[in-house]
Amino acid sequence: MPKGPYTADQIGADLCEALVATDISLKKVEHPVLCKFLESHHGITLPHETTFNEKFMPACHDEVMDNIKAQVKKGPLWISADCSRDSRDWESANATLGRFNSERYYTPSW
Repeated sequence: MPKGPYTADQIGADLCEALVATDISLKKVEHPVLCKFLESHHGITLPHETTFNEKFMPACHDEVMDNIKAQVKKGPLWISADCSRDSRDWESANATLGRFNSERYYTPSW
């Protein structure tokens, strides 16, 4: 475990990066069980989801976009888009992109 005290900004930025990397919604930072665990075992009080979105998400977004750009900048691309409605009549849009590669199957790793 790394030494030294962590600032609230370091914890927030690291947690935001971890949640984004593992495809976990930032809404989960408000879950009472997670908040209780972090507070009681580590003395960490998480900021509101809005704070994550405003303060930490821009850097995470930029890093993901840079990774995507680096991986797809060479060669032709394919893009798949889908829009659907759930049982509550909410619309959801998904987009997937990748690089054509005739030698092997390409799996994005961002």
